[in-house]
Amino acid sequence: MKRTILLLAGVLQAAVLFAQTAQSATTEPNPPATNLLEAFEHGHFHGHFRTYFMATDNARDLSDYYALAAGGGLHFSTAPWHGFSFGVGGLFNYNLASSDLAARDSLTGAVNRYEIGLFDVEDPENRNDLDRIEELWLRYQWKKSHITVGQQSIQTPFVNYQDGRMRPTAEAGVWAEIKEIKNTKIEGGWLWKISPRSTVDWYGIGESIGLYPRG
Repeated sequence: MKRTILLLAGVLQAAVLFAQTAQSATTEPNPPATNLLEAFEHGHFHGHFRTYFMATDNARDLSDYYALAAGGGLHFSTAPWHGFSFGVGGLFNYNLASSDLAARDSLTGAVNRYEIGLFDVEDPENRNDLDRIEELWLRYQWKKSHITVGQQSIQTPFVNYQDGRMRPTAEAGVWAEIKEIKNTKIEGGWLWKISPRSTVDWYGIGESIGLYPRG
C-alpha cells in the first residue's frame, strides 16, 4: 500500500509593513484627501515576505519531491478623494531550489501534486515568470459601505484567498459591501475573471474550474 509522508515546514513567514514617513503607523483608514495629489501623498503601502519549504517522502520505488520557495507582495492604496480611492498591488515568487516537478513518476506515471502548488500548477517548468498583478481597482465608499471595480482580493465563505501556499486566489469584477443596516452586512457582485492560488494567469470563471483535483 502506498505510504506517503508529507513534510510541511514554514521556514519563515513574516509580514513587513511599509508606510510613508509622514504617515503614522495605524490601522485606521486613510483620512479623506482635499485634492488628487493629496490622495496619493497620503496613500498607504503594505507588504509581506514569506518562504515555504515542502517535501514528499513516498514509499520505496515511488518518486520523492522537495521545493523551497520565497517571495512576497507589495500593495498601495490612495486616501479617499470625494469617496473614490485607487489600489494596485502585485506578488513575486522565486523557486530557490526544487526537484524536477515536471517529471512523471516512473512507476505510476503521476505528476507532482503538492510541491508544484508553491509555483505554477499550469506550468511545472516555469521557474522565472512567477509574478502577478493581483490588485488593480477603483473603489467608491459612502458611509460604511463601498463598491469596488477591477482586480481585487475578496474574502467570503464561498470566494476567498485559499492562501495555502505562496500565492492566494484573486478575482476581477464588481463587488459591493453594504453595511448600512445595523448588525448586517450584504455582499454581492459580478465576477468575470479569477486567478486561482498557485497560478500566474487569469481565467474565465468556467476555465478556472477543474485546475485542481477534487475529492
